[in-house]
Amino acid sequence: MNGQTDLIKRVNDFLAQLNLAPLVPATQKNDIFFTTLLAKEQQIFVYLLPQADLFYLESPVMKLPAKNLLDFYQYLMELNNWDTVESYFAIVERENQCEVVLQLMRPAEEIDRQEFQVALNVMINVYARYKPELTAKFGQ
Repeated sequence: MNGQTDLIKRVNDFLAQLNLAPLVPATQKNDIFFTTLLAKEQQIFVYLLPQADLFYLESPVMKLPAKNLLDFYQYLMELNNWDTVESYFAIVERENQCEVVLQLMRPAEEIDRQEFQVALNVMINVYARYKPELTAKFGQ
């Protein structure tokens, strides 16, 4: 088994050990492994990019607010600096629409079950803490 196949097998094993059933079957395309998990109402996209040695998690949080963008950007930067542990808020464009996401990246080769669980917990806890606050303060 090569390193890439072993890494994908390990992540699939972690999902099974943690009783996390993917929303969509895990797929692999162009050396990128992808699956989607659901934690309460939070979607968590799981990416493995073995050739880049990257383990990457992402959760959609909200659409980009239509007003008060300067205050919004400043608030996200403050959260990223102080309160998001190893994760961070980012803005991505998908289908000609900007949305706020929560992301976390780590080296893929070093990922083990405990680190995988910690990464998921960080994403779940930061999302649960700040999504209600962001949507209440800035809309949606």
